[in-house]
Amino acid sequence: MIRRNKIIKVLSLLLAVFMMGTVFVGCSPQEEQVAEADTGESSEDAVAADDDKEVEEVTAEEVEEEDYTFKLTMLGTGSPVLNEDNMGAGTLLEYGDNKYLVDCGYGVVLNLYKAKVNLGEVTNVFFTHLHTDHYVDYLQLLVRGKQTNYNRQELNVFGPTGTTNLHDTLIELNKEDLDYRVSALGKDNNGIRDNVEIKELVGENSFEFKGLKVSTTNVPHTIETLAYRFEADGVSIVFSGDLIYSEDFIELAKDADVAIMDGMLSSGKFTDGKSEKFMASFAESHGTLEDIVTMAAKANVKTLILNHFPPGVDEEDTLRRVKEIFHGQVILGADLESYTF
Repeated sequence: MIRRNKIIKVLSLLLAVFMMGTVFVGCSPQEEQVAEADTGESSEDAVAADDDKEVEEVTAEEVEEEDYTFKLTMLGTGSPVLNEDNMGAGTLLEYGDNKYLVDCGYGVVLNLYKAKVNLGEVTNVFFTHLHTDHYVDYLQLLVRGKQTNYNRQELNVFGPTGTTNLHDTLIELNKEDLDYRVSALGKDNNGIRDNVEIKELVGENSFEFKGLKVSTTNVPHTIETLAYRFEADGVSIVFSGDLIYSEDFIELAKDADVAIMDGMLSSGKFTDGKSEKFMASFAESHGTLEDIVTMAAKANVKTLILNHFPPGVDEEDTLRRVKEIFHGQVILGADLESYTF
């Protein structure tokens, strides 16, 4: 559940104070006397009584520091089909002081900057799979995390088979540019060439990493693809990556608090009125909206966040179809929106 209770409490307190002020400021002297008679005490007595009460002061900082486990920021909720409103795949997961980036598609680094995230602090990257709309901004992350005020000192990368080759190829291909940028700024190679740990994952895994329990499974897509589950302090967040229907994913997502899932075939101009042949072309790449939602329902997920949208999604009809199957909280993800759980 998204935690808004404390903010609502503060707003209610402020409203009550405002209403009290309205009552007494707006009263005539005669009305004040009536009010005093009704309460059985003078206004001076009321003030004295209030002075004796302990009032809990709630500051803006306390509201900002509301109790939650994870913060999610949607950095890219789009698909390979270019869309000015949705960048390529990417979500920032924050737990304590640690930042975990799940996928790094086109525009994700710019949205990190727009979200005022210190790029030097993004030191943990998890790739679901190695399609360009999920990794093409990785080079930008490598470079920008060492520039100007940023100075990343370590980098931990997890992904499917081929992740090491992706990193090494980008470093080699851009050797001269990286040498120039690092030396010109007087920076070291930590987090680019040095102090970099890359771990390739296949199938089912479960391990501890910086306070999180991380679990994975492979899910069916056109290339090797991982789904991830992150858990801490009794809260669990699951990322499906791109996929078709998968019992393995249902098992991974069992009773998760949140699932971020593939909404490529949502209602809208991308799919509406298309031929059976066109829709069949997705049989091995992206599940139908009903398949995606059914997985969330079978897994007993509490909150479903859809992403990976093509242009022109019909939000109203998409939500109608989702709610016919899934009865938890539903969010249609949008770039730069944040949620806490």
